Amino acid sequence: MVTRLLTVKDAVCQISNDMGWDSLLTSEWQKLSSLHDLLLPFAEHTKTLQSDTTSMSLVVPALFDLLSHLADFAENTRYRDPATLAEKMRSNLNLRFACLLDSNDEKFSPLAAAACFVNPTVCEILVNIDVADGNIQELLKQAEDYVVKCTSPHTRQEDSGLQESEDDEVVEEPEAAPSSKQPVFRFLSKCRTTRPKQKTSTTSIRQQIIKYKEELSHPITEDTGTDFW
Repeated sequence: MVTRLLTVKDAVCQISNDMGWDSLLTSEWQKLSSLHDLLLPFAEHTKTLQSDTTSMSLVVPALFDLLSHLADFAENTRYRDPATLAEKMRSNLNLRFACLLDSNDEKFSPLAAAACFVNPTVCEILVNIDVADGNIQELLKQAEDYVVKCTSPHTRQEDSGLQESEDDEVVEEPEAAPSSKQPVFRFLSKCRTTRPKQKTSTTSIRQQIIKYKEELSHPITEDTGTDFW
């Protein structure tokens, strides 16, 4: 509704002026536009997540993207009331979704984080993020432990028989461009860093996870996690 009102702003002002009605002041229109900027990312992520084809792997990065947006908005907006609202929304978001984002919460479940972790098209931005808040890295650690726990019954026998490291030849390949069909988390993307690729062994599930995380430091060219695996 706010978007539609801002779209017809000039027409509304013209009609109000012609009819002699009181209209919004310029400062009030600016505040309305600021409110639109605050809420728009929520509408975008809601539209994406309510789709029948949406994967659980999108939930955690979407929440972190919104938290990053609210922090940036509260810091950069010039209006005090929207800034206060953004701070309250951020606090409420952390509280409401603590079971997904806070590993210390009594109702915490690592399932959503694990779903994100094994989908490289969304996990790579969290693995390579450079932020002071260590909650993301702790959440990824919990997701990694959950994946290891779920796969250990199937890999225990294999791991016990493989102890030597493999010396595979590293072939330099040109950097590939990321797929344009991958989900976009524009607020988190500003915090992203790149890391040099390293060679590791793959003799255990932990080492396979390490290698997987190293691959995430480079652009993912596949459109979906299924294509990657």
